[in-house]
Amino acid sequence: LELSSTEMKVKLDVETGETIGVSAYEKFPTCSMIEEFMLFANIAVARKIYEHFPTAAFLRRHPAPNEGQFEGLQEALKH
Repeated sequence: LELSSTEMKVKLDVETGETIGVSAYEKFPTCSMIEEFMLFANIAVARKIYEHFPTAAFLRRHPAPNEGQFEGLQEALKH
């Protein structure tokens, strides 16, 4: 599974909470391998659950984020 977005690290001042740095997270080949294993594990568990509980198995869905949930983050990233 290859996702095209770059993960970012935000460094905050411990006392003020102000952003003091932003950098790209360095991704190593082992990270991709671990992500693949985690994905395969999730698929295997989902198949087992469906196999044993076919009428009760369902896809977990997350609710949409609240309207203003990311306003603080967006403001911090502007600086």
